[in-house]
Amino acid sequence: AVGGSAADMLSTFPYSDFTLTGVDQKRIDKYTESMVRLNIRSLMPSVTLGYLVDGEYCSSLIFHQKEKVFIDMINYPIDDCTVEHTAFLGVDPVITVKTNEMLRRFIQSDSRQAKALREVLPKSLLQVLAEPAFELDPLTALYIARKTIPGSPPLSWLKRMLPVYLIERTLYRATLVEAQRRVRSMLHVAMGDDLHEFTPEEMAETVNQFQLADQDPLGAVVGTRNNVTATEIRQGGDFWKWTDQIDVLTPYKLRALGISEAFLSGDATYSNVETGMSVFMENTETLRANITYEVLTNKVFPIVAVANDFFKPGKEVNTESRRRMQFQLSNHNDLDIPTVRWHKRLDAKPEENMMEMLTSL
Repeated sequence: AVGGSAADMLSTFPYSDFTLTGVDQKRIDKYTESMVRLNIRSLMPSVTLGYLVDGEYCSSLIFHQKEKVFIDMINYPIDDCTVEHTAFLGVDPVITVKTNEMLRRFIQSDSRQAKALREVLPKSLLQVLAEPAFELDPLTALYIARKTIPGSPPLSWLKRMLPVYLIERTLYRATLVEAQRRVRSMLHVAMGDDLHEFTPEEMAETVNQFQLADQDPLGAVVGTRNNVTATEIRQGGDFWKWTDQIDVLTPYKLRALGISEAFLSGDATYSNVETGMSVFMENTETLRANITYEVLTNKVFPIVAVANDFFKPGKEVNTESRRRMQFQLSNHNDLDIPTVRWHKRLDAKPEENMMEMLTSL
């Protein structure tokens, strides 16, 4: 409930409509076409969610050679990817993908939709997808990894709350076992005294009478001797330890994730001045800027710029060979690349009250 809600909120909260600025309008239209075909409004939350939950995200961008824009992309489950990381910062890792059942069904499907899509996709891509395993092209491979320490493998954002989760899982499992075992208190029937000692047959008969009375929906009557006492022990709610600890464990998980409980419960909004000054807003802005750079500025925009010869004035770039093109994509300072302006503003405002400030002005 805490980790899932926090991941959903961080993956959808920062993104909104956008505007491209910084380049000529004709070139902006070409960049916008690629963003629309990739469905950026839905893509960015998905990339962010995989980046946070799995710690890494992997896909392949499909480029149309004739129109010189991106037309679609293929998402790969992380479990099907083998990533060989390198020690160099500017070199992409070598990614090998195993063909899963979904891709095999698409290649072999006789449906009308699958046939129409296969006609649009490049023939070379279909041949690669038919292989049991294939290596991704570094030019079109989109791989984003969440690394906390240089040289370390990608880590899930939710691993921060793992110690608290282990405690909670133990309590949760014990609660389920006890709930399946019994749902009410235990009845203890004391029989016998110094004057009369119950035989095993009499004790069994008395216990049977109490059990039958408990099943009578009309109101049962049980008759006993004066030396029989029935007492309920160990109430049914005594074993609900997990529910007793929810309020105690939730703040620790929220602190590990760096999220205010007011945001998670919906009691506060991002436009609220008090919460706008919090670290949460700054972290969200940093996350959005990082994902925007990795997906758009560092991957999508450079390929569109090189394919359409969108260079800055006075710059001549040699992209005849594949090696030169890959070098240029890693150093896109000479390319005429736009800037993404998200309409939702996440910057903190120091004013105590916006309406009072406008009134004073």
